[in-house]
Amino acid sequence: MSLGTTAKVVTAFKIVAVVEALTWVALLIGMYFKWVEGHASAVQAPGMTHGIVFIVLVVLTLAVARLQRWNLVTVGLALAATVLPFCSVVFEVWAARTGRLDPVGAPRSPGREPASVR
Repeated sequence: MSLGTTAKVVTAFKIVAVVEALTWVALLIGMYFKWVEGHASAVQAPGMTHGIVFIVLVVLTLAVARLQRWNLVTVGLALAATVLPFCSVVFEVWAARTGRLDPVGAPRSPGREPASVR
């Protein structure tokens, strides 16, 4: 794939990682209203929204992993981050800082790990 396509997939991954964390917040608020206030339907909309965003995030994670040639440890961390609350953003920040979201073959800033340790 071209660098432009890879950049678009990486950008989508970054955006969806943040959206996934926000949908967690909405779901937690809905859970409060369901369990504390007794409104059983309070989790329907945020639950469905979070579920859809979660599936999109998993698909994008696998796509980015393939495009960026991540090793199995990085893929495992990325997939675990999709499950744990708010960790999608933590992983995205870590991956960006360590160069795992930079286009493969692009020059790296000093202090970043070489592509061979991905």
